[in-house]
Amino acid sequence: MRLKELEGILQQVETFQSPKVQLEQYATSAQLASHIVYTAENSFGDVSGKLVGDLGCGSGVFAIGARCLEAGYCVGFDIDEDALALARQNLSDFDMDRVDLVRCDVTVDTAEVDDDVSDSEDDVSDSEDEASGGGQNSSTSSAHATESEEIGVGQAESPPPTSSSLEAPGQWCRWRKQFDTVFLNPPFGTKANAGIDVAFLKRAVQLSRGAVYSLHKTATRKHLMQLAETQLCVRCEVVAELRFDLPKTYKFHRKKSVDVAVDLLRFDCSAR
Repeated sequence: MRLKELEGILQQVETFQSPKVQLEQYATSAQLASHIVYTAENSFGDVSGKLVGDLGCGSGVFAIGARCLEAGYCVGFDIDEDALALARQNLSDFDMDRVDLVRCDVTVDTAEVDDDVSDSEDDVSDSEDEASGGGQNSSTSSAHATESEEIGVGQAESPPPTSSSLEAPGQWCRWRKQFDTVFLNPPFGTKANAGIDVAFLKRAVQLSRGAVYSLHKTATRKHLMQLAETQLCVRCEVVAELRFDLPKTYKFHRKKSVDVAVDLLRFDCSAR
């Protein structure tokens, strides 16, 4: 699929009608999303046949773009039920299969749930027996983890049902190192929400066994490069320098739009 064709498809994705300021919900444009997913596939081979995560999925534009480029399976994560309803509707409109949606809070720090991590990972590894009839599935989210973990290139015969129930805090841990590729356009972080961009990035790195593609303000580049090396233990490179046009979205916005310089960063998690 050519880039222009992908962008044309993603232009049809419905975006937020009533975005929530406390969640810093801004739509990722079709142009931006298409270029990111297309670059991930054509420059690095990180999409086709891969298990892809869309962190803070919103309308589901990254997941839809990834499936258009033949990702093997996609899972979108968001805390907002309205956003998941929007993503669900978009998936239905596109008749898109092999995409699952999970409602959970990825900002819960790992330290708060470390005691549950081993149990969560055991749930994932043991669920193969459950899926083959060895036991009853005790939770929908466990079934999602099972299906997604077992999927290789084009193996998904039928996707599990979409989930909208809020998983327990920290249950994103069950997906640790399950994804080949994770895409995210995290909140930049306001004064009242400082550091949220780094929190999202840390989760993405923990979920990936391959690569993470994330958008961040160019002004934070030096800090994120240092963070990647000293704390996350992954290699970070600037894939592209972009301009993110933020349209007037909330009542307190004074300008019609603001052009923000952003970096598309690629984090290589394969050596962790």
